[in-house]
Amino acid sequence: MPTAAQAAIVAGSAVPYESQSFTIGATGTYSFLTTGNYDTFTTLYASAFDPTRPLNNVQAANDARFDPDTSAFIYDLVAGTTYTFVTSGYDNATSASSATPSAAPAPSRWCRNPK
Repeated sequence: MPTAAQAAIVAGSAVPYESQSFTIGATGTYSFLTTGNYDTFTTLYASAFDPTRPLNNVQAANDARFDPDTSAFIYDLVAGTTYTFVTSGYDNATSASSATPSAAPAPSRWCRNPK
């Protein structure tokens, strides 16, 4: 995970968040996208998410993919593994509300960096 993502996780140490645990049936590359009416930050964890230890089990994280209200990443998932997807604000001053997360098998055009 990039150092900037680690810093963002620590900066948002007291933000509201929503988490969703899931498993997939087919191993492959998946695209994740979150849009909200605030500065979104999303994190993918292998297994469980522990809000008291936000750096444990981190697989991928992103803030501001296209603009501050959108975060996205692409990640290889393994069938049968439990993952937890967490949506929050970027920092403690951000209110996490009205976020819409989605995931789809890649390639997905909306998750690629704009040119």
